[in-house]
Amino acid sequence: MKKHVIKQRGTALKERKLNSKATESFTIEYTLQEALDIFLRAKVAEGVRQRTLGEYVRHIRYLTEYLSVYHPSFNYVSELSPSLIREYITFSKNKKAYAGDEQREKTTTLSVNTINIRLRTLRTMCKFCVEEAITPDNPMKNIKNFSSGLILD
Repeated sequence: MKKHVIKQRGTALKERKLNSKATESFTIEYTLQEALDIFLRAKVAEGVRQRTLGEYVRHIRYLTEYLSVYHPSFNYVSELSPSLIREYITFSKNKKAYAGDEQREKTTTLSVNTINIRLRTLRTMCKFCVEEAITPDNPMKNIKNFSSGLILD
């Protein structure tokens, strides 16, 4: 007996998305917290360690605190822009280590390594948001790691 191969029926999913007028006129806006929740659920499914998940939450919390003070009109993750992130880098560069903790507060600023770790978290989350169609553009695409500008001999 000869096998019959069943060919794909209907239009392909990608074709349907491109031709659908409903998806063109309607987009969902996610807050930074909602995007973080989606990101964390995906990372749990990937098997990321609990400590790493905690660091992701902490690093995005620093950004959220900055935005609430210096950009109170910021609402959605799609509003993140390269210029806003560069402002955040400048803010981080000038921020005192352990600011707000009277017992631990230092006169030094955050280290270059600390800033770059926070940027790496943000870069990972922004890339994820673009891949998952949470946001249309990746604001971290052209943002490089922070450099202290020191030349060591």
